[in-house]
Amino acid sequence: MNYFAGLLLLLFFFSCAKKEPELRIELQQAEELMWGHPDSALMLLEKMDIAKRENELNYATWCLLVTQARNKMYIEETSDSLINVALAYFEKQPHPRRKAQAFFYAGQVQREMNQVEATARYYVQALDEVKKTTDYRFACLICSNLGMLYAYRPELKEQAKAFLREANHYALQTTDSNYIANSFLELGRIYRVYEQQDSAIHYYEKAIRIEEDSKQYRALAMALTEVANLYTWHGEQDKAFACLHKSIDLKQRYAYYGLEQSYLSLGNIYVEKNSYDSAVFYLEKALQSSNMNTRRDAYWYLSKVNKQNDYFDKAFFHKERYIELADSINEKKQAKEILEIKEKYAHEKLINENNQLKMRHDRWIKISLMGLLTIVLIVAALIYLYQRKLLNKERLLQQTKNRILQLFETIDSHITTIEKNKELINRLSTQIEETENRETEAVDQLLFANENLQREISEHKREIARYNDDLKKRENATFKLLSREKTLLEQLEDKSPIIHEIRQARKVMSEEQWQKLKASLDQLYNNYTVRLSAQYPELNEMDIRYCCFIKLNLSNEQIATLAAISPQSVIKRKQRIRDKINTNPDEQIKTVQALADYLSHF
Repeated sequence: MNYFAGLLLLLFFFSCAKKEPELRIELQQAEELMWGHPDSALMLLEKMDIAKRENELNYATWCLLVTQARNKMYIEETSDSLINVALAYFEKQPHPRRKAQAFFYAGQVQREMNQVEATARYYVQALDEVKKTTDYRFACLICSNLGMLYAYRPELKEQAKAFLREANHYALQTTDSNYIANSFLELGRIYRVYEQQDSAIHYYEKAIRIEEDSKQYRALAMALTEVANLYTWHGEQDKAFACLHKSIDLKQRYAYYGLEQSYLSLGNIYVEKNSYDSAVFYLEKALQSSNMNTRRDAYWYLSKVNKQNDYFDKAFFHKERYIELADSINEKKQAKEILEIKEKYAHEKLINENNQLKMRHDRWIKISLMGLLTIVLIVAALIYLYQRKLLNKERLLQQTKNRILQLFETIDSHITTIEKNKELINRLSTQIEETENRETEAVDQLLFANENLQREISEHKREIARYNDDLKKRENATFKLLSREKTLLEQLEDKSPIIHEIRQARKVMSEEQWQKLKASLDQLYNNYTVRLSAQYPELNEMDIRYCCFIKLNLSNEQIATLAAISPQSVIKRKQRIRDKINTNPDEQIKTVQALADYLSHF
């Protein structure tokens, strides 16, 4: 009894004394740099030579910190392999902060890969874990991301507001002015989205006061531009002017982005005040923006101003540019609406999964209690069995002696059986020898037949080889003819003035140039456009024009310049051409690249 108890105590001591692996000093340094200098942290991590076999904790931490640094540096992720390593390790560890980090950055990676369902699930799991810690800054970040994930979906606006208010609650506990100002700013934005303007202005003004006191000029410039639009909505033009001029001054002084958006807002106010000269001045500056929405709105207001001033040519030009940009933006908007539908489905699925997780948690607690009770019962049973073992020792010895005697009797019986089996084996062996002699003759006949078949196979192989040689010679001749034809066509293309002119073009192609190009391609490629129209009557004149661009192997940017549209619109046009060609059951083109290959050989 004493020996058994001592053994249990010894095992318990060794299990408690087991040391956890230590984190490498370079990983600790990278984590300290992460919040203030993520670029330096990423450089330090990339220089490290680390492998999973060296230490599972260090490797998982390295994967987590690399993902975190890349996210803070706005480097787009195309794979979740690194964060999955960290998640697989920390999900099993009793460290809520590390587990929350792994879940959150897994969500960030999934968000960049447009996996909305997985993003929401990981964010919620991260929030559950971070609530077990006092890391209010990280809790604020998670709630903020959840709120903005739901912000522009009307059916989830209350959940979005709740998450952003919770983010503000955590931000106030950090006493960090950056987090506090940003949390007020996000609350202002969501109230602005759902047209609760008074509440939106209230939160914007709070954010602006904090940003002015803490000299957060970049965030201040952005907030001033946004709140100016709210002041304009309320008819407070003087406040709007003051905010916009201050925002423009900050953006010019510190070279911040978004200057054109401020110009657009200022131009809009001048349009409403009928100050058309000032409006045109700022709206034309807004056209320098790389943001399609900003340029679209600027063209709209310029069209409106020129129409008021009876400059109908300019008004018509600006209206056309507005329509082109609006079409491109609508295509993106449709894709976004599809994504929102997927997000709605993901949210409903997430609610069901959360309920399942709670049920699993309750089940896990019950199983743990049952397991603990089972262990106690097993220990008690072991003690009881040990006591009985001492009492039954002599009885077992007597039973063993009786068993030995029974075994001797059994052995004698088995020896007799073995002798009988030997006699049976001898008789069967004689029968087998007779059977084998009969089967040998049949085998010889089969071998002779196989030899004849093998000779015929050899003759057929030689005949096939002769046919293959002839086929290769014909293929080589055909390949040489095709190569010679391709070279001649390329030389003719180079000597064509209109093709050379189109390849070097930096402006919109005229109708005269198109007619020349069409005639040149028909001459070079056996009535290329005529054959296209005849084989695919669904293609219109504009489609034929794009097919010619593709035939000349022009890039999306070159085609966009010639057609005066965006590169994204060029891709959409190619996809529509592919769909029209695919209506022919004999032609099925799966990708845009496959379309280019097909048209280049048509």
